[in-house]
Amino acid sequence: MSFTRHSHVGVWFNRVSSISSHSLIAMSVIALPIVAAATADDEWIEFLGAEASTADQSVYLMTFSRVLAARLAIGDLSDITTFSKQQVLDCVLDAWENPMQSAVGRPRESDVQVVKKAVVFEEFHADGSKHFHVAVLLVRRMRFALIKRTLMSRHKLASHFSATHTQWWSLIRYGFFPTLKKPKTDEDPLRWTGAGVAPINLFEDGQEPFQAKAWVKRREQKDREGDSKGANTSFTKLDFTALVLEKKLRTQASVLRYFQQKGSVAMQAFVSKHQRKLQDFLDDALEWDTASEVAAAEEQTDWALISMTADKECAHGDDCPYHLASQDFFFRNAANFSCEDLAQALRLVLVAGPSKQARVPFLVGGTNTGKTSLIAPFEQLFGANRVYHLPAVTDPKYALRNWMKNKRFVLWDEFSPVEFADHNVLPVTVFKKAFNGQWFEVQVPQSFHDGNVPFRWQRGVVFTNKLEGLWTPTRKVPQEDIRHIQSRVHLFQCGSEFVPPGEVRPEIPQCAVHLCKWIVAGAARFDAQAVLVTQPILAPMQQTSVTGLGELLAAAAIPNTASIELSTEVTALGAVDVRELSREDWTTLRSFQMLRPLEQRRLLRSLG
Repeated sequence: MSFTRHSHVGVWFNRVSSISSHSLIAMSVIALPIVAAATADDEWIEFLGAEASTADQSVYLMTFSRVLAARLAIGDLSDITTFSKQQVLDCVLDAWENPMQSAVGRPRESDVQVVKKAVVFEEFHADGSKHFHVAVLLVRRMRFALIKRTLMSRHKLASHFSATHTQWWSLIRYGFFPTLKKPKTDEDPLRWTGAGVAPINLFEDGQEPFQAKAWVKRREQKDREGDSKGANTSFTKLDFTALVLEKKLRTQASVLRYFQQKGSVAMQAFVSKHQRKLQDFLDDALEWDTASEVAAAEEQTDWALISMTADKECAHGDDCPYHLASQDFFFRNAANFSCEDLAQALRLVLVAGPSKQARVPFLVGGTNTGKTSLIAPFEQLFGANRVYHLPAVTDPKYALRNWMKNKRFVLWDEFSPVEFADHNVLPVTVFKKAFNGQWFEVQVPQSFHDGNVPFRWQRGVVFTNKLEGLWTPTRKVPQEDIRHIQSRVHLFQCGSEFVPPGEVRPEIPQCAVHLCKWIVAGAARFDAQAVLVTQPILAPMQQTSVTGLGELLAAAAIPNTASIELSTEVTALGAVDVRELSREDWTTLRSFQMLRPLEQRRLLRSLG
């Protein structure tokens, strides 16, 4: 009988030549004291912990140890010392991706790749022989018994699966980072990633992610050790952040109370020293806590974020007050525009920013029509600090400087383009460039870039305001300039009040989920409607009862979908002949404003 001894602990692996292969796979552990009279054939390997056959994890540290010569002579085990890292990796991937079919249960039905990441570490003994550790990250939690049997049966490899490592960073740190107990590690392990997975950075992957509870526990342990040695302990801002998050301290008063009643001397000294900055520290802690979610959202395009949010479920379901209010809003304004029209207009500017083909949606109407409540959840979706709200009209010099501060969406409520142009806050030339995806200059204090910074906006934007007096010319902003402004916006007239006059309008809470649901669903219906409209323009008398309208639209080469919308809107005005409409009548039509600039020019030219 020969034994393989684990260093540092009194645990031996039984390697009797007469044991069965299943016993070998199990690698039965016999607890015996370490003896001084060790034989020269003893194998020293790093202790990995007992194998838990019921482990159900998404990460495993697999070990392939060298086998004694007497055991190799039987012929049912491979000599791992003759393997390369690539050969070990191939065997591991084969076992995980194509395991033997279990005697019980159904075979794997999914063709999805199981292994997401794998790293093969090669380690050497004092005599020059070697063994391997393999870190594997799976796409889901799995048991390893079937994999173990596959490695033994198919590749004659005895393996050990550690249950003590439960996170990916821990596996990488064990194999790649030297320690006092294991000063030599593989400096160039073999790395492998599945399709679509970013390459492995061993240094980054081997760092323990921040967890408030673990950080607090580590700091408390350091305090205890410091007290036992009579040494002074420190308390840092990160210690403060971890404690605030772990204990859910949300106000300055709650922080002071906790530190006064339960804090160490170092903790109380820190808070006393920075008492005037505690609110800033609390804000920093909240930012630290939400950084991962915010970063994940920032990595997505705005439309992708909206689509992802639309797939979520609101806590109130279909009884959500915002959902009911938005349905009522579109019902009351069905004669003016549809949900599909507004959703498509928003999608155009959200995908690539405003342009001549994607004009800014501008909801106009009287008080209590619900236009602001409808689009207010954009603040919840992107975060209030990431939404650029309406600047002050009284600051003609630096009103736009905040636009450049990491904003993600423009929501200008009660915005009057003529007034802003008249006060020189947003001149007509700047307005046209800003909402056409072009570069323009933003004036900032003289200490930066000589007072001007080039800027371009290519993200979502929406305006709201009352219609009355919105387009009244001024001395500085004549009617011609107003027409240029109008060519950059897509008007949606909200003509029905949300509540009867004299009644108090109920407060409608924001709901980003239902906002995204109606935008995504409406845009999809818009696409479906566009596909259905495939027939050529019908004869004038078949298309509309307005005399001369069909000929006019055909002469201007207006697309079929736009022709139908124009015909519907002109008919709704009560016109019986196209000659009844003036140029001003045409330019105020919502469907006219949806035309491309050259289409508008051709139509106006065709009027004669």
